[in-house]
Amino acid sequence: MSTTFSSEGFDLDALGGSAGDEIVYEIGGGATTIPQVNEAMASASLNDEQPQEEKKELSPLEKAEDWKQQGNDEFKKKNFLEAYDLYTEAIDACPCPVKGEEILRRREEFNEAEREKARQRMEEETR
Repeated sequence: MSTTFSSEGFDLDALGGSAGDEIVYEIGGGATTIPQVNEAMASASLNDEQPQEEKKELSPLEKAEDWKQQGNDEFKKKNFLEAYDLYTEAIDACPCPVKGEEILRRREEFNEAEREKARQRMEEETR
């Protein structure tokens, strides 16, 4: 039994990749090109990096801002799921003393108090 590939629905010329790049075909007709990294470029980039101990330690706020910026970059590329994950990392890295669960709990308490006030006003108006 032989399986043949059909590129129907894929605009392969629009990918803009070069020869040797890996193409990942996505459900719905999209495609992503993964550039091939040659060994000379890879070793040069490794040599440019500083050793771990020489790198400046980022503050929690700087880490959160870095995650957020990466999320913004992915969002601009329309990589929404990746952006969502990066924004989540930014929130988790945020040095804010109040975490997301606490903020949501406080919001719910506030909303419940406001609903109760509205019920009381409605009861007073109907008397």
